[in-house]
Amino acid sequence: MRRKKASRETRTSNIVRVQRRDPEDRPVDPGDPQAKREKMLDKTIADSFPASDPPSSLPNPNEDSFSR
Repeated sequence: MRRKKASRETRTSNIVRVQRRDPEDRPVDPGDPQAKREKMLDKTIADSFPASDPPSSLPNPNEDSFSR
């Protein structure tokens, strides 16, 4: 299984800029349940780091907690 990178580097000459991929900052179409589910799973994984405990989440997180 490949793991997504937590950030992406953009090189401009000798300067490196890092763009973070925070699930809370990612817009999701409310009519796309698959995108919403992926965002919630990404949030669960992001919230579990740097802890060594496994993420605790519903296996099918349908509710977008950021929409409130």
